[in-house]
Order: sequence, then C-alpha cells, then structure tokens
Amino acid sequence: MTEEAELDLEVKDQAEFDELWAVRALRLVHGERALQYGHPYDVYSRARVMWMAILNVQLSWEQFCYCLAALKMCRELNKPGMTEDNNIDIIGYIAVLNRIVLKEAEIASEQSTGADQGPTDEASGVGEQELPAPEEVPATPGPSGRGRRASTRAPKGRAGNKRPRSRSRKA
Repeated sequence: MTEEAELDLEVKDQAEFDELWAVRALRLVHGERALQYGHPYDVYSRARVMWMAILNVQLSWEQFCYCLAALKMCRELNKPGMTEDNNIDIIGYIAVLNRIVLKEAEIASEQSTGADQGPTDEASGVGEQELPAPEEVPATPGPSGRGRRASTRAPKGRAGNKRPRSRSRKA
C-alpha cells in the first residue's frame, strides 16, 4: 500500500471517529438529556441568569455556552485523552447553543404573531433582563436569621479588618 493510500485510510478512520463523537453528542442533546431535563433553553436560561447575577455582567448565549465548553477544554488539556467525555460535551454545548438560538427564534416569532406561548421571559425571570444595581439587591437572611445585604465588593483581607489601635501615652 502506498503512503498516500495509508494516509487516506488514516484520515477516513479519524473522520469516522470524529463523526461518532458528534453523533453521540447529538444523541445526548436531543435524546437522553432532553428526556431527563427537558429543552436546554429552560435549564440553561436559569443557569445563565444565575451566572449573570454572580458575575454582575450580561452574558450572551454564545458567551455562556462557550464558557461551558471552555471548562471541558481545560479538563481535556489537563489530562489529555483521559476520556472522550470532555470532547463529546464540547460538541454537545455547541449543539445546545444551536437549539437555544432556534428556540429563541421560535419564541420571537410567536410573540410577533401574538400566539400564546405561555410565560414571557420577563415573567419567568430568564432572558436579557437587566441585573439590579448593588443598592437594589434585596436583603437576604444571614445565618442568624437577620437580614443582610448582599455585597458586590471584594472581601477585605485580614489587614483591612483590623481596628486602628488607640495610642495612649503614659506620662
């Protein structure tokens, strides 16, 4: 067999292997995970809103899904070839992004035609809503049950928590 023919077989084998990853990812996204958790729009909407609140930034769907994929990329880079799971999940997150974009287009179309699609993004607490300013964050109960305001400031280090010492001189 010629070197060129061997290379063609190798590329064909790799393409089939890659296709298997893609097929497995799509089967998970459209099959098993969809049956377990429902449409990814619902679950990922909640997660995205939580991330935006924690980070106090707006995240597009692309940014959110790419961040999920980046975590899997870091895991794969840390232990290359350890498992196919990371690579399948990376493909899956991009497939999920596609499903979410299609779902948003469907929702927009229904809203523009006036069709009843159930609760809107505003009512369900998901979507592109503005995050509250830090002073508008409601008080949350602390461990003692008393209300405390969530802080957006970074915690002070030990030195920042010390009280100034009084300097009394004895004569």
